[in-house]
Amino acid sequence: MIADGDSTEVRARERRLVIAMFLAGAAVYIQAFDAQAILPSIAEDQGVAPTISVLVLSATTIGMALGVMPWAYASDRWGRLRVIRWCIIGSVLVSLITPLLPGFPVLLALRVVKGLLLGGVTGLAVALIFEQVRPLRAVIASGIYISGNTLGGVATRVLSGIIADVGGWRLALGVIAALSLVLALAFLLMTRGVSEATGRDAAQLHGSTGARMSLGRALLSTGVLLSFAQGFVALGVFNALFSVLPFRLHDQYPVFGAVLTSSLLGLYAVAFISAQSGGRLASRFGHGPPLALGYLLAVSGLAALFIPSVAAVAIGVAAAVLGIFLIHPLNSAEAGRRMPAHRAQSTALYQISWLAGATLVGPAASIVYESWGWAPTVWMLTGVLCLGAVAAIVDHRPRSVGQSI
Repeated sequence: MIADGDSTEVRARERRLVIAMFLAGAAVYIQAFDAQAILPSIAEDQGVAPTISVLVLSATTIGMALGVMPWAYASDRWGRLRVIRWCIIGSVLVSLITPLLPGFPVLLALRVVKGLLLGGVTGLAVALIFEQVRPLRAVIASGIYISGNTLGGVATRVLSGIIADVGGWRLALGVIAALSLVLALAFLLMTRGVSEATGRDAAQLHGSTGARMSLGRALLSTGVLLSFAQGFVALGVFNALFSVLPFRLHDQYPVFGAVLTSSLLGLYAVAFISAQSGGRLASRFGHGPPLALGYLLAVSGLAALFIPSVAAVAIGVAAAVLGIFLIHPLNSAEAGRRMPAHRAQSTALYQISWLAGATLVGPAASIVYESWGWAPTVWMLTGVLCLGAVAAIVDHRPRSVGQSI
């Protein structure tokens, strides 16, 4: 475990680890959401309805949700970094074989397996960062990791749509798998020589009455459940929007094909800005103001989606993404900060929360869109997002002395 201090060697090791986790974040998202921009192509080729094709994404997020907690406990025994390495290598192998195998049921099964492996990365990344990077820099480092998610998410959405227009969705998934292999190899190279950290290390580092608190008591007394709720809402709305948007664009502007869809989904790139700045804003102004700004931006962005023009949709998507990726990194970091003795489990539960949101809100939004259209879908997403704002308000309400935070 990296010791406190400010030596050149410590800074260099921290920097190397943060770069490695940026690469890991990109490798996860480039695989997890490689099918999002090409769902219409998959639906058409496999002869399934749009609401069924969304299961390609849901299968991945379900697998991730199921995988994060077992991997968290496994990392207590074998080390965070070692488990992350296993999971990245395994997920890439699954991604490489997926385009080669026929049948929609096989596709769904492989997506679940890939999700189980990716869950080991998403569930442990923030825990590893908080155990290896000094506390004052860990929130910023977590934002950099999520910026890697952003890079992977942008690349996979833009490239897959363009490639699918040229050579079909299977070729698109194959190219994305090859890119994930490159990222995984770079991650393995950057983590050579990085020391392991386990849950026992964390307990020793934070040895105190709080460290001996049971997981259940810690969940109930630290306020972290409100962070989980906000993760559910923020990423649920985000994934629902990006799952329904390709069908909306396909229905409204069919002449442009997947290129327009990939271009608008590429606005996810603005998340890089907010993921990078959220930690710095929190360090300067506290957790509350940047979180409030995130909700304001996200709700304003959804409101712009009611305007029937490509420009308005582009502005709305950009604002919503900016806001959501202020909300998400801040709450992810809070999950790691508030429960130092159960950090792997806390960050894993946060991942389960947002994955549950992605799994449940996305299909629900698809059903609303197919049944009632675009405007009711946007109203639904706005309502869900407002629930997250309520959780944030409750989390930041004034507390009496001695009350749990």
